[in-house]
Amino acid sequence: LKVDGKAYRAPLVVTMDPRVQVDRADLMAGLVFAREIGATLQRVWQGDGEVQSVREQLDAREKTIGNDTAHKALRDAIGALRARTDPLVSGSGETTTNLGAMSDVLTGIATDVEGADRAPTDGQRQAYAEFKANVGKSLQLWQAIRGNDLAQLNRQLHAAGMQEVRMPAPGQIHADESTESQNRP
Repeated sequence: LKVDGKAYRAPLVVTMDPRVQVDRADLMAGLVFAREIGATLQRVWQGDGEVQSVREQLDAREKTIGNDTAHKALRDAIGALRARTDPLVSGSGETTTNLGAMSDVLTGIATDVEGADRAPTDGQRQAYAEFKANVGKSLQLWQAIRGNDLAQLNRQLHAAGMQEVRMPAPGQIHADESTESQNRP
């Protein structure tokens, strides 16, 4: 603790709540599971941030082109790339490829796991496994789009003398701010 430029230190001992009776193995299982979900969420947030950034840049390129008939092929290529990314930003449910929707579900599972002094439930593990498989499919689709469709569009943009669509660096991507009300009673 620092107060008026002076630092104070004291030891801190963390102990279990004496009202909670749970095996250490169950607590460790919850911690390991929470970390696994966290790693998956990080991949989802990164992918979603990249997709959102690319789509914003596509919008900007379309505005630059406008209705210029000389750039119809380029406008069509931009539209085709946006359409390829649509499954990554729309839809919901257990089989969705929408990275944002998966983030919401995985965040809910993580919150449940981290908020309980017990081992993860079978339902939590099953839900995570289902969404983790979808995450893999979505990120595989995104990698294919990045490697093929985006690369092809960038060649067309470059040939037209326009700025290419750039992938943001990992440090430039941040999870969206909470949209929940900050009003306090």
